[in-house]
Amino acid sequence: MAVDYHTKWIEAEPMAKITMDQGVCHRNGTTVLYASLAHPQTNGQVEAVNKLIKKYLKKRLNEATRLWAQKLPEVLWALRTIPTAATGQSLFLLGFGTEAVFSVEIEVPSERVESYDQDINVVSLQLNMDLLEKRREKAHLRNINGKQRISKHYNKQVCPWPMVVSDWVMNEVRPRPVGLNLK
Repeated sequence: MAVDYHTKWIEAEPMAKITMDQGVCHRNGTTVLYASLAHPQTNGQVEAVNKLIKKYLKKRLNEATRLWAQKLPEVLWALRTIPTAATGQSLFLLGFGTEAVFSVEIEVPSERVESYDQDINVVSLQLNMDLLEKRREKAHLRNINGKQRISKHYNKQVCPWPMVVSDWVMNEVRPRPVGLNLK
């Protein structure tokens, strides 16, 4: 499981398939940070994505839980193309500068597929790429605004308690380890 910090782009593979070429990562300027596989709670972002993936997989699988590896790409595609509440944009849009065309739109032609023109598309794609940084900045600001609202709501419920030097503070007393040579 890998989640890009800025765009929140999700990459996931069933565990037996994951490999990483350290040389490629370092040449591309990617910093690799590890979290324990046994404790995904050490990385809050991955933990949140795991929760979303499990939720979507449960909706798709019903009783056939052994087919989760086949359904994982569909779930990832859904997560990448649905606008998030935090940014108001889809991960696909923030990553590639344009919205994805769904296979349903090709089979049952939508207005955007029927009015497709190659020349206009090239110009539109260039315009989308020019505006991509502005979209990312706007999504980032919206994300920060949401975090500030949550923080403000939480802080309303916190009662401040000023402390001075002479106040008593409860201290946890831990028993001394037995059998260890601490010298």
